[in-house]
Amino acid sequence: MKNQMINLLCIFVLVILLHGCDKSTNYEDEITVDLKISQEILSIGDTLRGTFSVTNNTQEIKSFYFSTSCQFGSTISLNGITLASIGTACYQMPSELHLLAGELKKFEIKYFLVDKEGNDFVPGKYEIEAFLINTEYKVSKNFQIN
Repeated sequence: MKNQMINLLCIFVLVILLHGCDKSTNYEDEITVDLKISQEILSIGDTLRGTFSVTNNTQEIKSFYFSTSCQFGSTISLNGITLASIGTACYQMPSELHLLAGELKKFEIKYFLVDKEGNDFVPGKYEIEAFLINTEYKVSKNFQIN
């Protein structure tokens, strides 16, 4: 009798796990992220401007929940070292982003090309990465400062 109960319990757990697997989705086809920057070659003292966009490619509403007022972030790095970032100064209040079917949401990006100490970025090849905070949705582009 005890073995039958254990078997039933195992079957019950297996059914729950398999049902949960049916709900998993492949986000690669559902959400598209894109990053456009104003220029790929800049000079010392220039400002980098860009747009990070998120598109819902489904026929249903997609919702994202954030623990702060920041919904997206971006970083600029040189040789893997982050020199500047957006999305760290946020109100400590939750926020939400709801994208309707086919909807596109754009976030503007603007960086004065100086590091955290206020020094101009040196010439080199940089990477900018933009992302929805606390999600896997991110995209990056390279740019150069001459």
